[in-house]
Amino acid sequence: MIKHPYRLRNTWWRLVVNFILLLAFALVFTNFVYSIVIVQGNSMVPTLLPGEIALVPRYETWLHRLGIKNFGQRDVVFFRSPIDQKRHLIKRIVATPGDRIIIKDGLVYINGDLLFEPYLNQLTVTTNLPEIEISPGKVFVLSDNRRPLESLDSRHFGQIPFGSVEGRAGIILWPPFVNFDNRLHRNIRVIK
Repeated sequence: MIKHPYRLRNTWWRLVVNFILLLAFALVFTNFVYSIVIVQGNSMVPTLLPGEIALVPRYETWLHRLGIKNFGQRDVVFFRSPIDQKRHLIKRIVATPGDRIIIKDGLVYINGDLLFEPYLNQLTVTTNLPEIEISPGKVFVLSDNRRPLESLDSRHFGQIPFGSVEGRAGIILWPPFVNFDNRLHRNIRVIK
């Protein structure tokens, strides 16, 4: 049976319209609902391993900009690098506006209290930092892997503005293409 040319045109037209609608949905979803971030590098080991995929709820960023919700201490956030605006980084907020941070003898103190960091590897040594106060509208971020030459964070580039934070990494999705046996226990879990 031969298809009528009108039906062929109609089929192609529907395919084009469906593709455009799918593309529009994907753009809205990734800009306003969730973004997908692939972790590169070792800076957040052991919390995030290279190749893992994190979902970043973008709506939280909009709530922050409206003054409804703020990112807080211990949140793992995704932001534009202050050194290279084309790159994004993922780090943990350890201090918020008005906090005083000091790193002494490898330990982080916020407002004079030792920061409890259960997410760190026990062998982690943090380089010392003189006491500084976090400016209004800014946060201080650190990597979970703080070995020298492994990562750049606020110890190197300073405080980052809240406005550069594009979202909080909320959920890890295990990537099916990376070492199945060793990462199965990390599949679909909330980042802490």
